[in-house]
Amino acid sequence: MNQKVITKILHTIGFRSTVASNGKEAFDKYVEEAEAGRPFDLVLMDLQMPVMDGFMATRSIFEYVAGKVAEGEGEWAEGLFLRPRVVAVTADVMQSVIQECKSCKMHGFISKPIRREKLVGIMEEVATWVAEGRNSAYSTSSLWSMDTSYSSM
Repeated sequence: MNQKVITKILHTIGFRSTVASNGKEAFDKYVEEAEAGRPFDLVLMDLQMPVMDGFMATRSIFEYVAGKVAEGEGEWAEGLFLRPRVVAVTADVMQSVIQECKSCKMHGFISKPIRREKLVGIMEEVATWVAEGRNSAYSTSSLWSMDTSYSSM
């Protein structure tokens, strides 16, 4: 249900999306697109997925990107394929979950049920990051405070 809602919102505001049914598939799709020269700018990562959870999938994506950069292959070496922004999608906004998101270097979170205005705000932040040349110094720290359902952030 949440995938359909997110996909519909993204398409109505002009973004393409790819859907994965589990964390392993999300990682595999990221690798496939990156190898084809089309790495994702944003991954909305559900934390509770079968096969591989969202935390492990996120770590796997970041390890993959770090490995490519370390190998110094072509566009990777030039920094054109920086790691994507990863935003957790979760119904569980307890402090321990948010801390685990931060510890695996996610860039923010959005709580379920998904609200259009929150998702649009995230997309605006990521679009600015892309427009700024995917500069790794560009802060997306506001993605942690956009979802007011967790008030102590």
